[in-house]
Amino acid sequence: MAAIAEKEKTKAVEEKRETPRIPQSALKWNNQTSLVYREAFVRLPEGFTLQDLNDAPDAWHNIQSNRNTALQKWDVVRATSFDESWFVDATVSFADRTKVIFAGIRKTDMPTREVILFEDEMYKVAWMGSGYGVYRKSDDVLMGAQTHQNPEAARHFIMTNLYSKAA
Repeated sequence: MAAIAEKEKTKAVEEKRETPRIPQSALKWNNQTSLVYREAFVRLPEGFTLQDLNDAPDAWHNIQSNRNTALQKWDVVRATSFDESWFVDATVSFADRTKVIFAGIRKTDMPTREVILFEDEMYKVAWMGSGYGVYRKSDDVLMGAQTHQNPEAARHFIMTNLYSKAA
């Protein structure tokens, strides 16, 4: 009896999970001049799952609310997860002002490569979705206004800009 109650609690928690909305800035057009279809690249927000592509068509509301970024039927979308561990290629089968429904979703897992990110007693390098950021460990504040293209560039930023130079 307790096991059934626990399953019901877990199911209720899963149903209440709010799907992250995809911001307009996450969409970049690769080919927007075609008369038949366009191609777009989307970086999905942190916490967005493959299942959300089917179960939460309204997650695309921010993109669909602007006619300059709105997807249309037949558009081809490549969407990558926040951590870039997988991506999907999909075709828009329906789109309106608030939602997008995809057909032909094909998932590809990216090979895992363990990269040890720099970390010391004061700073750490972390993936930010579009590049690597440098964070102060004491209060988790992002240091600098930009992201870095690779972990080595972020480490170089720490060494050259955050540590005082010896006189």
